[in-house]
Amino acid sequence: VERSQILNLYKTVTKEISNEINAILTPEEEKRLAEYRPVNNEAYDAFLRANYYWDQFSPESIQMAQEYFKKAIKIDPDWAPPYAGMAYYWIGIRQGGLAPASVTIPKIKEYLDKARKLDPDLVYTQLIDASVKVWTDFDWERGEQEFIKFLEINPNHPFAHSFYAHLLLLLKRDEEAMKQVDLALELDPLNPM
Repeated sequence: VERSQILNLYKTVTKEISNEINAILTPEEEKRLAEYRPVNNEAYDAFLRANYYWDQFSPESIQMAQEYFKKAIKIDPDWAPPYAGMAYYWIGIRQGGLAPASVTIPKIKEYLDKARKLDPDLVYTQLIDASVKVWTDFDWERGEQEFIKFLEINPNHPFAHSFYAHLLLLLKRDEEAMKQVDLALELDPLNPM
């Protein structure tokens, strides 16, 4: 498989697994799995590097993440994930108190809207949307719904479990939060977050 087809390979494998286990897919799921889009190798590499730096979560590494998200956008301006990554970047800047809400909130919304326009079904935007609902809009009920929806689609995402745990702590649901923390640690015990 050529590297430009790697994301399409994931869809192909998903379709094969669903056929093998006789899973019944909704028409929407069938449509999503049928869509193919080649990904520019350089843009994909830049996006992966951005996420690597984001995961280090220091002020310096977050700036490196921004540079790589921007590079991916420059290389492939019609690919949604780096725009979602830029929204994520601005959430980190807001959470870290590195820029005022008057700067960060419009940037978060701008990049998230662009990602949604390019790919309304991108799962990555759902995680970011949940984060925006909780830590930008302070709509904890909707944020929880978004985290639950995301975790139903991607139950093995350690950050989603840790972010959801943080929300549960805010809601004073400590026991549930600790279960999410344990899941996050089990999935990725070496993650600095």
